[in-house]
Amino acid sequence: MPTIHVSRSCLIDAPKEKIHLVLMNFQESINWSPWLIIEPEAKVAFSENQGKVGSGFSWDGELVGIGQMKLVHADEKDIEMKLHFIKPFKSTAKSIFTLEEHDGQTEVIWHMQSKLPWFMFFMRKKMEHFISMDYERGLGMLKEYIETDKVDTSIMIEGIVQMQGEKYVGVPNTCAIEDVGEVMKKDYERLFDFIADNAITLEKMPFSIYNTFDIPNDKTAFISCIPYEGDAPIPEGFISGEIAAQKAIKTIHTGSYKHLGNAWIAAMTYARVKKIKTTKTLMGIEFYPNDPDNTPQEELTTEIYLPLK
Repeated sequence: MPTIHVSRSCLIDAPKEKIHLVLMNFQESINWSPWLIIEPEAKVAFSENQGKVGSGFSWDGELVGIGQMKLVHADEKDIEMKLHFIKPFKSTAKSIFTLEEHDGQTEVIWHMQSKLPWFMFFMRKKMEHFISMDYERGLGMLKEYIETDKVDTSIMIEGIVQMQGEKYVGVPNTCAIEDVGEVMKKDYERLFDFIADNAITLEKMPFSIYNTFDIPNDKTAFISCIPYEGDAPIPEGFISGEIAAQKAIKTIHTGSYKHLGNAWIAAMTYARVKKIKTTKTLMGIEFYPNDPDNTPQEELTTEIYLPLK
């Protein structure tokens, strides 16, 4: 059977003991799990002996599937869990957290070892990439939860809607997926300079068009856009275009932009589970109703649309 191994890590500004307590209690996972966040309505059940070896919990949801997790070993450094997946397909996995102190901080290393059913051998590399992204999302939320006692992210899937069409001027770019936030920020600074230089009043929401997500190579191609139908000269490096009105899966994310991956995964999972075909030439579009400079990050909303075929 094809084997899978994933390992990701992050530094958390907290003592090892505090993190250890959170990881040992499955009830805490509701606050930072990269899977439960995409379906808050999923049914979860916890054993009564939380925080001790032998404790566990189970989940049952339309998007997250059905499964169980059990704490099988714990010492000061390592916490080991066994997972049993029932749906969408049967498999088992071992999940291990390793905690290492570094100058007042704690490095959390999250490992996963599993095997795919033989008939899914061709999915091994893709599964490793997706699980790696899940682990990075989860560690990011765990870090925020440990350091601030909250995580600024929530998701609402509205389902299939009619997306508005829009003419735009934009800045195309390509970068590593993890660098999108910083690159896009600079692109929007250029766009808002264009608005100021031409005395343009922005009456509609800025948005970003994602043309590709190349997960194996960690690259994405996108266009940062502002709605525009005027005749001012388009600066070098800018483009103009139009997105057509069309049907799409709409998902709303509330909270920090750094957690937008949660909403994208929720939308993509919804499409897969519901067997809804989305376009491949246009991966999706983000609309930004708020001004991030004047809105607390916990109140930021982002509308994500996955256009349908």
